[in-house]
Amino acid sequence: MTQLRREIAVSDGALPGLNLREMPGLKQVSSRALITLSVIAFISAILYAVLQVNVPFSLQPGAPHDDGLFIQHARGIAAGKWLGPYSQYTLMKGVGYPLFLAAVSFLRLPVPLVQALFFTFSVYLLSLVTLYVFQSGVFSILLFETVLWNFGPETERILREGIYGSQFLVSFSFLILALLCNGWRRNLFMALSGVFLGWMWITREEGATLLPAFLLLLLYFGYTNYRSSRLLQSLVAPFGLFLLSFALVPTIVSEVNFHQYHTFSTVDIKGDFEGALEALASIHTEKNVPYLVVSKESREIAYKISPTFARLRKLFDDPGSPYITAWKPFGCQFSQRTCGDYAYGWFVWAFRDAAFIDGDYASAPVAAAFYRRVHDEVEHACEARTISCDHSLIPFMPKMGVQELRAVPKSLNAFFRKLIFKDPPSIDAGPSFGSNEQVQSAAAFLNVYNYIPPPGARQSVPDTGIVALAMHAKGSVIKMYARFLRILIVAGWLAFLFCWGACVWNRTCAAGAIIACAAWIAIITRLALLELIDVSSFSANTDEYMSFVFPLSCFASLVSLRMFVSLGSGVNWTRLLAHFTHARDNSVQELCRLTEKERLNESERSTSIVLANPREIQSPRRFDIR
Repeated sequence: MTQLRREIAVSDGALPGLNLREMPGLKQVSSRALITLSVIAFISAILYAVLQVNVPFSLQPGAPHDDGLFIQHARGIAAGKWLGPYSQYTLMKGVGYPLFLAAVSFLRLPVPLVQALFFTFSVYLLSLVTLYVFQSGVFSILLFETVLWNFGPETERILREGIYGSQFLVSFSFLILALLCNGWRRNLFMALSGVFLGWMWITREEGATLLPAFLLLLLYFGYTNYRSSRLLQSLVAPFGLFLLSFALVPTIVSEVNFHQYHTFSTVDIKGDFEGALEALASIHTEKNVPYLVVSKESREIAYKISPTFARLRKLFDDPGSPYITAWKPFGCQFSQRTCGDYAYGWFVWAFRDAAFIDGDYASAPVAAAFYRRVHDEVEHACEARTISCDHSLIPFMPKMGVQELRAVPKSLNAFFRKLIFKDPPSIDAGPSFGSNEQVQSAAAFLNVYNYIPPPGARQSVPDTGIVALAMHAKGSVIKMYARFLRILIVAGWLAFLFCWGACVWNRTCAAGAIIACAAWIAIITRLALLELIDVSSFSANTDEYMSFVFPLSCFASLVSLRMFVSLGSGVNWTRLLAHFTHARDNSVQELCRLTEKERLNESERSTSIVLANPREIQSPRRFDIR
């Protein structure tokens, strides 16, 4: 039994177990494999970048909460004015993407080109991870090409999702590479992983959902060092550099915001605003309508208990306030049950706009005080039992009832269809949005000249023949992926479950299984978050929101399958079958022996009972146990 477990444990040629001394160092990778991978990656990167640059973009500077916000903030940073005057838009979203846009504009490079090269670099790092772990150049090249040409995470708009997936993949890869080497390389990779994680943290606001994957890798790192009796020596510096570099990025941004706006935070959509929104959403009403978390009935209750929130009554519910009530139709397009009211996904922005019009955004401290008063007044009424409240356990997450839970299976199926390209990503971003002057100005700032003009404007595509060829090639690749992605992901998931079953049985686990587990955890946590949003707030089933799930699912599936193949090829299946057959025969014989023994014991027990009865002693037939 022990020998069989040892054979399975060493079947993965990369890492026999959780022992750092057996981990392959970077020097063990053959130069030929590394050079071959790098050359092929370089050629593929050029082809990929050329293809992406020739697919037309959709510039939407007229979208003040998305594209237009990022472009405006990037202009302010490039002009040395940071994010401009304080308003409800200033700290609404993270500054990570505007910093990227400002840097690209300064370098006079097209944004689509840099985003494509950034993604290629992230995939190259993933392929390096597999090269160092599995010592197979062919497998690394296969993984690189499979992950690279998955067009799921690509977006033809100026959205932060254009770099968010690449940020995660780079940070994830650098952390794994840090576990595979020693000395100054480990410290360098740890610091780089922390920097990219910090940059990702200031790009989107839900970075905490990705921490379980990183935590698993760090725990594995700590455990291997504990096994090698080098805990303090090997952990203090790398862990310290990782945490320091990670905290440094949001700390610098918070310090700049404090200097500019007197608030030490990266965004103001959390904190006091989040507390006020959660308090309003906790108000219990008799009628629960999905996606209407702060319904008109809830607002009427809030107006009575919160004098601060009551100041917004005319803005929210007065037909003479067209600017705020213009948010209502968006939810109606998503769910007919929300028509005539604010769906939760859009009430967030309507709430901020109403506070701005009311004059509560004179400064960051003034806005924070306003939201704090709303929160305190509602919470005071809840504690006094003036109203009935039902708080959500997850911040920013509405309460979920039976109707929302019933929608979960359908929503999960929709996400899976997106993941396997059953519902393929669109290659047509649609026309640009905004005036022709706004679009041209944004194109000049971002160095984007291949874009779809707004309706009525002159076509800006430089060469329609090349554009048509690029779009046709991209569409063909998407159709090809749609044929095998379902098989790849399902087979990869089953292989992962099998490998982890072997890990549990062996009581040891190879690094490949740990890496695959971390990747699957990141995928599951991301999809779980989007699933909760999709059934409770607004439609989150989009390619942009799924982001890194597309490439990471290919990576996790291929690594899991590679683990399964190496696990199976290293096991003596004849001996394993003979072992289980012998164990089964022994179990049957043991069961027979136990059955015979129990029968004899039962007979002896019956005899002893008869002997213990004095009235039956005279009857010799009672002693006959035959």
